[in-house]
Amino acid sequence: MILFFVIDEQVAIKHIKRDNVTSWEQYNGRPVPMEVCLLEKVAHITGVIRMLDWYEDQSAFIIVMERPDNVKDLFDFITERVVLEERMARLFFRQVVEIIILCHKAGVCHRDIKDENILVDLRTMSIKLVDFGSGAYLKDSAYTDFTGKFFCIHIWKVLECIFGQMRHSLPPTEYVDERERERERERERERVVNVTILWMCTTS
Repeated sequence: MILFFVIDEQVAIKHIKRDNVTSWEQYNGRPVPMEVCLLEKVAHITGVIRMLDWYEDQSAFIIVMERPDNVKDLFDFITERVVLEERMARLFFRQVVEIIILCHKAGVCHRDIKDENILVDLRTMSIKLVDFGSGAYLKDSAYTDFTGKFFCIHIWKVLECIFGQMRHSLPPTEYVDERERERERERERERVVNVTILWMCTTS
């Protein structure tokens, strides 16, 4: 199938092969990738990338999304600056948490919060959350499938990607001794959470 787009703005195109779809959902009686349904549910949230349309053929799905001007993902943004100032980290942290809360109110769990999935508007410093390919519907029961390197709650992922980058380091992910890795991650979690609690107490 050949698609012709008549548009007056730049867009981002995500091509998903059918064989690579791991989570399906029904949309008007048709099976589609879960990501399509999740993006529709969060379409009203300013801090989430907006899906404009989607198409399918026999081998793949194509998701057409907005492409904001003058943006950079948080990973590249921080890499260029080496470290992130506390004031700016606070601004990003607050926005990410607010966006996650709105997504949860819409019944959507992103499940892959990381700096590469956060776009920074270089003019306003506002952010947008992208890539819901690992997402799921929010539920009260436990999630049994695995996504990402570690199965973490959202708040830890936010702390990891923002406050970890303030120190220009991230919790270690490769250790020979599995028990030592878990101990180190627990120590890192306690340090970051303590810093966050202190920061929230002094800025509230």
